[in-house]
Amino acid sequence: MDLLDIATDGNWPTVVRQIKDKGYKVKEVIAAWKELEDLAGMCGCVPEADVTAELKKMVMKLSKRIPARTKTIAALWCRKDFTVMGPGYRAVRSKMTAPMDSCYWCSHKIADGETIALACFEKIGNKVLCQKCAEKLIASESSTVKNEDSSSAKI
Repeated sequence: MDLLDIATDGNWPTVVRQIKDKGYKVKEVIAAWKELEDLAGMCGCVPEADVTAELKKMVMKLSKRIPARTKTIAALWCRKDFTVMGPGYRAVRSKMTAPMDSCYWCSHKIADGETIALACFEKIGNKVLCQKCAEKLIASESSTVKNEDSSSAKI
């Protein structure tokens, strides 16, 4: 298997689609990526198999009421205990266009020492969440069922 045939460019849904199109087994690809992460000294760039919604065929969603409508976005995966907010994280992220120092969903300003979550949303990408929003997102996964023959349905 040649991982170079798969264009990653930080877009997990595109990667999963390419894996399926090429007929690769997703678990084997993740194992190969993990091996590359270890060789490169990187950590956490590839979602764990047990939290990847594409692998589990489950849907996680966040919803909130906005005047006159409800906004719902779908997440592919969520890592609840991603890292702890601190001066080092802020220093690295401050040099980037998106500092990710507040919750993407509720705009809660994340304080130093607070544990942050990271989720990958369809058509949006990776975003930081507070623990409260991450718990809501993960809880939505358990309340949604997707059968192989039918579309998703709320329990």
